[in-house]
Amino acid sequence: MKNYLIGGLLCLSALFHTPEINAQISQGGKPRSFSKILAYGDVPVLSPGSIDLERLRQEDAEKRQMGKEFDRRFGHNFMVNWNTENSGKWSVLPNGDRIWQLRISCPEALSINLTFSQYKLPAGADLFIIGKKNVIGAFTAFNNQEDEKLGTGLLGGDEVMVEYFEPAAVKGEGKLEIGRVTHGYRNPFSTLGWGDSQFCEVNVNCPEGQPWQREKRAVAKIIDGGDHCTGARINNAQMDGKPYFLTANHCFNNNSSTWVFAFNWEAPGCETPSASFPETETISGCTLRARNAFSDFCLLELSSKPPASFNTYYCGWSKEDVPSQTSTMIHHPAGDIKKITFDYDPSVSSGYGINAPNDNSHWRTLNYELSTTEGGSSGCPQFDQNHRIVGQLHGGPASCTNISSDFYGKFSKSWENGTTPATRLKDWLDPNNSGLTGIDGLDPSCNKLNVNLPWKKNLDTVAQALPHLWKIRNPNGDSTFRLAPGGYENLSGKAFRMVAEESNPIGRGDSLLVSPLGVSRYKNLRIQFRHAYRRINTQDSDTLQVMVSRDCGYSFRKIASFSGAGLVSDQSTGVGFAFTPADTSQWIFNSLSLDSTYNRAEQLVIAFGFKSGNAGTLWLDEISVSGDTAKSLPIARFEANLTGGCAGLNVQFSDSSLNNPTSRTWIFEGGSPATSSDASPVVVYANPGIFKVSLVVNNDEGSDTLEKASYILIQDIGTETTPFLQDYSATSGTFPGVGYVLVNPDNNISWQRSATVNAPGSQGGSLFFDNWSNPDVTGEKDLLVFPKIPTAGKQHLKVRLKYAYKFYQNFGGAASPDTLRIGRASACGSQFSEFWKKGGQELATAGSATS
Repeated sequence: MKNYLIGGLLCLSALFHTPEINAQISQGGKPRSFSKILAYGDVPVLSPGSIDLERLRQEDAEKRQMGKEFDRRFGHNFMVNWNTENSGKWSVLPNGDRIWQLRISCPEALSINLTFSQYKLPAGADLFIIGKKNVIGAFTAFNNQEDEKLGTGLLGGDEVMVEYFEPAAVKGEGKLEIGRVTHGYRNPFSTLGWGDSQFCEVNVNCPEGQPWQREKRAVAKIIDGGDHCTGARINNAQMDGKPYFLTANHCFNNNSSTWVFAFNWEAPGCETPSASFPETETISGCTLRARNAFSDFCLLELSSKPPASFNTYYCGWSKEDVPSQTSTMIHHPAGDIKKITFDYDPSVSSGYGINAPNDNSHWRTLNYELSTTEGGSSGCPQFDQNHRIVGQLHGGPASCTNISSDFYGKFSKSWENGTTPATRLKDWLDPNNSGLTGIDGLDPSCNKLNVNLPWKKNLDTVAQALPHLWKIRNPNGDSTFRLAPGGYENLSGKAFRMVAEESNPIGRGDSLLVSPLGVSRYKNLRIQFRHAYRRINTQDSDTLQVMVSRDCGYSFRKIASFSGAGLVSDQSTGVGFAFTPADTSQWIFNSLSLDSTYNRAEQLVIAFGFKSGNAGTLWLDEISVSGDTAKSLPIARFEANLTGGCAGLNVQFSDSSLNNPTSRTWIFEGGSPATSSDASPVVVYANPGIFKVSLVVNNDEGSDTLEKASYILIQDIGTETTPFLQDYSATSGTFPGVGYVLVNPDNNISWQRSATVNAPGSQGGSLFFDNWSNPDVTGEKDLLVFPKIPTAGKQHLKVRLKYAYKFYQNFGGAASPDTLRIGRASACGSQFSEFWKKGGQELATAGSATS
């Protein structure tokens, strides 16, 4: 049934305070309820039920006795089926877009998180979950998954509101159903204990954790409805940044697509903060890649890469079945903020459990010297002394009061103990079967040198095996690039040398990676270097490739390749020992220009790749980068002195763009002029409507565009004087009359005029709304806006009306929920406030109706 609104849309009365918006791999933005443009009445409140807290605590205590791997619950799951058809409330905006809202109450809950059993959003739609302490969203079509499910992170407090926006163009195309509501009864937001972890736990940012600041960024808390575990992002041999995530098999269930991964949930320092903060950096959803109960591992692929703002890390690993000399664990005990644990003794090969047969499936830590693990720590990585993962936590009796063992599933057994890719790691972490026994971690944030161009490293002054932050990739551990005596112009200096004839490495590929260079202030970049090369014979040839990356070495693009005679700088052949250039004539100068896609690179990595044909010796020297200083790209920004009013409104726009744009182009939908290049144009909006404004700004470095949809609201409202009387007589012309605005979003039955029915003592006709004949439109709103009435100098203003209403009551059920609202407005209806409202039985003047 429809809610009626006379006089205009209402300002939103917020159910919650306006907390900070936090992203969850989202498009950002704010719920429309925060912007006070949404017309709505009371949003329905549903509760999934109450919990028996004492019973839940008793069950948790019993699970704790069974082992920490069973003690993972923080909340009670209620199964529901609340969707946009059977629950909540729809509101229709003047342009036909609509919004669905539902409040969910879990009395005395410490947190709430939701699982959507159906989630599939069309283009342009978005979803926010609004809590009393934080907000997550917007979720969009970007978050759609193949199984059409979605989980959310935790929202503090005992009530949340779900707000779903659906554009008119895709009305009814979205699928949204809440299948599970989790009532959190163990407090992850406590300002005193910060969750339920034990007294001896050590925050990861205490001094003991300083050597592990990279690895901690890989660790995340897993939220699975009312359960939690720990896991970590893990690197692969291709170092391509694929978002693999390692945890324990016993944490897995068949609904892993609704798991939520919370990164950076940690205290900013060693001390526990005095106030809680929300989990703000989360990813929803993943795909199972492999798992095996033998070593209790589970490998997942996250639904998307964490954005750069998360500042995450990929851990290295070792598949060697060699006990770690020391072990370090980073984890979320009891779902608490991130902690760190140390065992300074060598681990021992073991089965799972103190009295279990030794099948060598696990590493056993004998006791911890600092901190411990708990329920919720399950799946956390075990790092060896080389900062590589060698296992993940299965369980064990260790606690703050029990100096005893824990057991970690061996990475070496997880690697290839299974018989298929679905039961082992190697097919995912080394798909090309390179034979690597281990790799280091990968840092997307990329430690780099911010340099002034032109830049050149003086290799002659390098005292170490490599300059700072330079790397060598040498897959087979054979001869490779190394600093050697000799060089261009300085034979007593140093240059990089690769000796192919030193062994028989035909087909081998080695790479020399120049330190990542921060060149964000430069454009028109050029790479220059000199090389010297002599081959044994003319039948064989090595190949030199020059590659460039601007994503810190995740991926490279080849910009040049030299082989055969094109690589040769010294024509002599037939010498069976390493070639050393005798003078500058035996060197070739190379200058390579990079296209504009590398302009302003946050980090530029240059790689020299050598593919051996077992033919000769290559030298590299005088490596340099040059470029032109670039201005900053423009950033488009603008404001308007008015964003709504009557037809004929003049709006003054102001360009406040950053970084000195030299030109601009405005586009004013529905305005006159329709375009402008002025910095502060004045635009006239002659006709009613909701209009978009766009600004494109340019400077010598490029352009930027800012578009604000539905930015200008114009209504055509007439003017009347006081006293004002509308009797709706049949002779008063067409309905609605000149100066009125009728808003009928669903183009269904709306306000009409009757020439034959009027209130006692009234003349002419009346307005009526036949909602009896208007089925299945619950939540729709129709709006009749009266002409504006100037009130300057007037006092004791009154609004009077007569109305009649009978509510429909089906078989003794509740009264129909129709609602009549009256509001006043300024600026031709762009800002409304409600001053009268009645609905249901309260609105009725004549009991119930059956026809």
